[in-house]
Amino acid sequence: MSLLERAVQMSGDWGADRDADRKRCAALLEGIHDDMEEAIGLWEEAVAEAPAETNKFLLVVWVGAERARRLHRLYLRGKETAAELTALTGVSFKDTLGMAEELQIVTAYGELKADESGAERAKQAIETLTERKSRVRDALSNW
Repeated sequence: MSLLERAVQMSGDWGADRDADRKRCAALLEGIHDDMEEAIGLWEEAVAEAPAETNKFLLVVWVGAERARRLHRLYLRGKETAAELTALTGVSFKDTLGMAEELQIVTAYGELKADESGAERAKQAIETLTERKSRVRDALSNW
């Protein structure tokens, strides 16, 4: 069972006295969903506008400084949301790095693999975020 599924299950057991918490959790998940949608758009822009060559140590340059900053801001907002969801639901959306992968925005930091291009990494980020966004949407439909 995923963390999102556990949180939905737990919130289903809450009484009427926790309606405000239930609504807040749904609003937080909507925000994560929207942030993932924005991040997908940023990665798509990077694929469309980036140069063909990528230095394996400079993915952030390939993505572009402004897009990388925006992705990082979305990531940080996600960490805050994960902490608030943890406090509200009791389900730990935090891991040793600060947040469970289910809610994580893929950032432009990191080294490319040996034969990986920036476009390939960006497409992988888009796939990952699309899958995570779908799980968040599923959780919201059950909230």
